[in-house]
Amino acid sequence: MKDGNLYILKGDVNGIQNFIYNVYQGQGGVAKILRARSFLISIIPYAVLKILKDLLEEKFPGKYTLTPDPDVKSLSDKFLINEGGGFTAEIEVNVPDKEFKDFIENFKFSLEKFFIQELQGELGLSLAYVKSENSNSFSEVYTNLEISKKRKFSLYLEKITQEPPILDKAENRVICPVCRTFFKEESEEMCKFCQEMKTLGEKLTKYGNFDIKRQIDEFDIKIYTFKLEKEGQNSKEYFLVLNRSTGKEHHRLITVPVISKNITEKEIHEVKQELDVEELSPGTIAPFELIAEASRGDPKLGYLVVDVDNLGLIFQSLKDKETRKYLSKRLNEFFTFKVSEIALENFRPTEVEVGNKNLKKILDETLIYILYSGGDDLFAIGPWDKIIDFAIAINKEFLTFKKELVSNERLRNICHLVNNLTLSAGLAVVKPKFTVRVAAEWCKDAEDLSKSLGKNRITLFGETLKWEHFESTVEDAKCWSNLVEEGEVPRRFIYRFYKLYLDLIYYPQKFKQTKYLEFYPRIYYLIARTLDKKYRSVATSLVEKTLNENEFGIKIFCNYVLTATRRR
Repeated sequence: MKDGNLYILKGDVNGIQNFIYNVYQGQGGVAKILRARSFLISIIPYAVLKILKDLLEEKFPGKYTLTPDPDVKSLSDKFLINEGGGFTAEIEVNVPDKEFKDFIENFKFSLEKFFIQELQGELGLSLAYVKSENSNSFSEVYTNLEISKKRKFSLYLEKITQEPPILDKAENRVICPVCRTFFKEESEEMCKFCQEMKTLGEKLTKYGNFDIKRQIDEFDIKIYTFKLEKEGQNSKEYFLVLNRSTGKEHHRLITVPVISKNITEKEIHEVKQELDVEELSPGTIAPFELIAEASRGDPKLGYLVVDVDNLGLIFQSLKDKETRKYLSKRLNEFFTFKVSEIALENFRPTEVEVGNKNLKKILDETLIYILYSGGDDLFAIGPWDKIIDFAIAINKEFLTFKKELVSNERLRNICHLVNNLTLSAGLAVVKPKFTVRVAAEWCKDAEDLSKSLGKNRITLFGETLKWEHFESTVEDAKCWSNLVEEGEVPRRFIYRFYKLYLDLIYYPQKFKQTKYLEFYPRIYYLIARTLDKKYRSVATSLVEKTLNENEFGIKIFCNYVLTATRRR
């Protein structure tokens, strides 16, 4: 556009973790509501740009260009607008500087008002912009965004003349037991917002595309309404709708285990009886209790958090805008699509034992429940042993992905920086009805430990290993689990081995004592007394591995075997 001013606009959704995890167990449809909340967050960047373009067209018709253009049909293009919970856009507009700034400030005010009035301020969108005049404009907009994050809702709170309507309590209304944020009628099961999220969760497995529209078409399913009010003007409503995929492209809106469409009424009745779940219907998201039943041994869930290391440092050192955008897009593609592909292709459900009943295939699509994945991180839930394998598979695929980046002509000059990209992860193993928020916090703590101990590591059962050592430890654990299950090695050997390790090595080292020298004669005595001769040398080599804590995780090994061999 000739003679237009170029502005860089950066948006970032805040309050993501609190919003997603603010769902409490013990209420029907937790898995659906949780995934719906995550989906809502993932489409907010697209929704904001779609609404922004509509308002730009109304205010400055023919005088602007917006990049990226949100008027795309492809589901993958819509998802890729989301840069890990935010977006970056360029607006070229042929109007006076003050007129555009007034427009953006009004837009920010409308967004802040929506998030406070409709979502009780649980979510927000920090927005920053700069006029692009030199190569430092991107750094400047990031700086402005950090300032904006510290002043959430400031524009709205400065302008209002009465108390913000954050609490909507009235007579005969009580706090919602699902979110513990909004109020509901005493006769209702949950609040209006949780019911909207539950409905969205039920529909997500059945539709292949979404959009933000002012007017709803015949085949659209309206799910949620973004209501924006401008100062002195009537409000505008934008609808989140689900619809069928168009064209040849077919991506799933979400990647989660679903109840098989072929499940019988008898099987549904049996599952409900065994697991004490209220809701179970074909083609919908499987409850966590059922997902856990696909575990080996003890039916537990594994929670996984993965994050890319050193990315911020790399972006800070990149001066070329196009290179930065390209690298960001490729990483976003990996987490948005490749991670989902791994879950769908390598973790298909087989037969699932529910309690004492060996049912036919009652889960479909995958065993991995991807809560969110995009930008440069992911959070997934699954049967505890499968989620461990999933973590290993992601790291292997990331190494392959990194080799492709290094060989790319566009990144050849920064291959030394790309080689520094690694993954850090945290895992937590819990019972299926355990509080999601606490499990997520444990995962994040484990991931932080992985990063603090050198990055390129994974933490599980309080022990941190490099990826290659983690994988070999898990392989050893699988072999010994087989020996226990086949009756070749008594389970009590693993239990006593672990107890000796904790009492004579782990705790003494933790509290700076010196009892650990007793461990080796006592463990060799245990081997001689407990194991058949043909397994003594194997057990001895296992003990020798404990001499190098950095290469073998004894806590990971023992907890894996004991959990995998626990009878139901």
